[in-house]
Amino acid sequence: MKFSTCLICLIILTSCGNNTPKTEENTHELKEIKPFFKEEPIFEDEINSIENNSQLIEVSSLDYLRNDGKTYLVKGWVDENGGLKKLSFRSYNDKGEESIFYYYYIGKRKIATFCDQTILKGNESMKVLTKSFYDDSSNVFFSKKALITEQSEDNYVYKKCKPVNHNDNLAWKIINQENEFETRFQGFTQNMGRNFLIVGTDNYTSTIAFGEYSDILNKLKLNEANYIGKKLIVDFTLQTEANGFTFQALKNLRFAP
Repeated sequence: MKFSTCLICLIILTSCGNNTPKTEENTHELKEIKPFFKEEPIFEDEINSIENNSQLIEVSSLDYLRNDGKTYLVKGWVDENGGLKKLSFRSYNDKGEESIFYYYYIGKRKIATFCDQTILKGNESMKVLTKSFYDDSSNVFFSKKALITEQSEDNYVYKKCKPVNHNDNLAWKIINQENEFETRFQGFTQNMGRNFLIVGTDNYTSTIAFGEYSDILNKLKLNEANYIGKKLIVDFTLQTEANGFTFQALKNLRFAP
C-alpha cells in the first residue's frame, strides 16, 4: 500500500487552429489535497521511510488456524539492532473476507496504523480503509476512513471519522507465541504425502511439515496421548515448491524448560 502526500496539480487544455473559429477554452483544476491536521505530512514521511527501508529484516510468526476456520498470521520488520519498525497482522477465512492491520513504530511507540478490510455483501466485495494516528503516549487522536467499491476502485477519498484505536496486543501475542498462541503439542497429521506436527492450544493450532522422525518426534509419536499439551520450542522456516505451494517446515524442535 502506497501512501500519498499532498499534491497540487493544474491542467489546462487548450485547442486552437489557424483558420478555424476560436473554440471555448476548457480548464480543469484539481483542488489541493490538504492534510487533515497540521502534522499529518510528518507522520506520512515517517511511514514512507519505514516502507521504503530495504535494510529492514522480515520475521514471521507461525500461521494459526482458529477453531472457527479463520487464519491468523503476523509479520514484523526490524532494523539491524532488533528495533521493531512495523508489524502486519492478517486474518482471513475461506469465504474471502480479510483484514490486514499495519502498525508503525518509532522506538517502542506506536505512531500510526492502517487497516485494509475486505467485506463481502452478497456476490460483491468492498474494501474499508482506515488510518489512525497516535500521540506521544500511543493514544489515537485522529482517524480517517475510505470506502472502496468496484465502481470507485480508482476514485476514492478519505473522510474524517471517529478515532479508531487499532490495538496491537493480539499481534504481539501471536508473534511472541504467548497465552492462547503457545506452541503446545497437539498431535500429528498427514497431508499431500507429508507429515505434519500440530502445535497450539484448544482454540488455535498450527501445522509444521517435517521429513524424518527425529529423537524428540519419535518420543512424541510413541507417547502421543501423554505429551498432549506439552510446551515445545519450535524453529521453522517457510518453503515454497515449484507449483507455488508454500508451507511451514520444521528446522529444530525441543521441549520448553
